[in-house]
Amino acid sequence: RVSGARRVLSVDDSSLVRGALRRIFADTGAEVDEATTGAEALERFKEIGRYDLVLLDVNLPDMSGLELLPQLRARSLDVAVVILTSEDNIKTAIQAIRQGADGFIQKSDLPIQGERDAFFYALDQARGQIQRRRRHTDRLLNTTLVAQRAPQVGLALALACRRGGVGLLPGRADLD
Repeated sequence: RVSGARRVLSVDDSSLVRGALRRIFADTGAEVDEATTGAEALERFKEIGRYDLVLLDVNLPDMSGLELLPQLRARSLDVAVVILTSEDNIKTAIQAIRQGADGFIQKSDLPIQGERDAFFYALDQARGQIQRRRRHTDRLLNTTLVAQRAPQVGLALALACRRGGVGLLPGRADLD
C-alpha cells in the first residue's frame, strides 16, 4: 500500500477523522500516532523523532496547519506532509503546496468504507515528492561541490543557470 510509510502522524482536532484514519491504516501495518493540536504534533515529533507521513488538518485549535507546516519541515525534510481539510478552497490548496505540503486531500474524499486504492495512490504520490526533492537537493549539492573545486566551472554553471540553460533552478519543470 503506502510505500515505505511505517509511521504515520494524524494531526486533527476531530476524533472522528483521527478514528477514520486509524481504521484506514489498520490493514497496512503502519503505526498511527495522533495529535489534536499543533503543539501536540511538535511534541510527538520531539518524542518519536521520525515519521514517514503526516496527515495535517488545516484548522487546528491552537494554530493553522499551514503555520505548523514549516515547523514540521524544519524538523524533517524526509516526511511527506499531506494537508487534510473540509474546505473546498483552491487557494488553500495552492498555499499549502507553496509552503511545502506534498499533497492536499479533502476530508470528504477520505475512504471511510470500501475502495481505498485512490486514497493510497494519492499518498504514494505525496511520498514520491520526497524522492524528487531529495534528487533535486543531491543535484544542487553536487553542482555546489564541483563549483567549489573548480571556480571556472562554477562560474559557467552560474551563467548557464541565469540564462535558463541548466535545469538546476528550483521550480523548474525539467528536474526529473
